[in-house]
Amino acid sequence: MQFDGCPKIVDFSSLGKSGNLETIDLIDCRNLGSIKFINDMPKLKNLMLIGSTVINDYDLLPAKDLEIVYAYNKKYNIDLKEKALPGGSKGFYQYLG
Repeated sequence: MQFDGCPKIVDFSSLGKSGNLETIDLIDCRNLGSIKFINDMPKLKNLMLIGSTVINDYDLLPAKDLEIVYAYNKKYNIDLKEKALPGGSKGFYQYLG
């Protein structure tokens, strides 16, 4: 599921009720309160936080078991660069710690 340009949405916790989602792309969504809602998503494999999307509590721990995590902010509490897309992509800046 992709959300593009949703800066006024800060709480995506209702997505946690969508247990069948495998991918979430949040593009230019600015200030997310938290991504803790992904703990309730057993099929989620990929999380993309692209553009101006930032997690306000800087907690990437809920994403540590996902296959692919694309995020950029040096303030995040853990480094998940090993989960970024192989080879990177010139269109995105992957989090490098």
